[in-house]
Amino acid sequence: MRAFYLEYGVAMRSGAGAFKLDLPKVPADETNDLTPAMRQLVRSLWDQLQQLEARIQAVAREIEAIAYRSDVAPRLATVLGIGTLSATAILAAVGDGRQSCASDVAAAADRIIADHSTLSNIPIDSAWTMRAECARLRPNE
Repeated sequence: MRAFYLEYGVAMRSGAGAFKLDLPKVPADETNDLTPAMRQLVRSLWDQLQQLEARIQAVAREIEAIAYRSDVAPRLATVLGIGTLSATAILAAVGDGRQSCASDVAAAADRIIADHSTLSNIPIDSAWTMRAECARLRPNE
């Protein structure tokens, strides 16, 4: 999108946050070289982005509500790097742990942790600790 704007002589700052801040300003600026059709397209895309982000927030709230109805998810969420979304993903993968052995729970945690992009800052030893904690947090049978 940034490159597309450059074709019309409109430079935008890099970064997702700056892009989201600048995006609605571009079609409103009548001094740039965007055509009227392009202005309308950009406005439409901006509206779609806002609707999508609102839907994502609504689904995240639903998942958090599900997590707090569980007795296991809040305990999982106490582990470093696991929030309510990851806790519900672990629960979806292995259930409440009663029907899974500790290695199944740990393997599911490894998959979820590997797929979760926000955990890239966690040192590898913390990830292993998290794996062990997931296995330890199995409910008592």
